[in-house]
Amino acid sequence: MSDGCIEWRGGKSPKGYGNASFKGRPCRAHRLAYCLAHGLSLDDIKGKLVRHTCDNPGCVNPNHLLLGGDKDNYQDAIDRGRRTASQTFPIGHDHPKAKLTVRDVHAIRSMLWSGSELSTVARVFGVGRTTIRSIRDGITWRHV
Repeated sequence: MSDGCIEWRGGKSPKGYGNASFKGRPCRAHRLAYCLAHGLSLDDIKGKLVRHTCDNPGCVNPNHLLLGGDKDNYQDAIDRGRRTASQTFPIGHDHPKAKLTVRDVHAIRSMLWSGSELSTVARVFGVGRTTIRSIRDGITWRHV
C-alpha cells in the first residue's frame, strides 16, 4: 500500500471530502475506505469519526485513517497546530456539528415546559427525540 495520499477521484463536498455511496446509501469516501480496509460496515462506525493523519480530506488511503471521536479530532487539531490548547472544546452553537441555536434551545425548553411531547418538539426542530431528551435532562446545552 502506498505511503502517500490516495486522492478520491469522484465528487467532493465543499470542504474537500470525497462523496461516495455504498449499497444505495450516501457516505463519505474516507469512511467507506476505512470500513473496507478493516472489514467493518458503515453501521459499525456510526457515531465515530474517521480522522485523517495526513490532514487531506480527499485522501482515502487506509494507512492515513484512524477511528475516533470529536475530542480525538480536536486533539489532532491542537497537535498539528490548527488550534491552541487554550482554545476550549466547542460546545453549543459553536460546535461544527450543531444543528440548534441558543434561541432554539430556549424555545425547546419552553415547549417542553408547556407539556409538548418529545416527538412533537423533535419534529418541529428537525432533530431526534434523543436530542430533545438530552436538552431536557441537562446532558447537552446545559451552559444555556
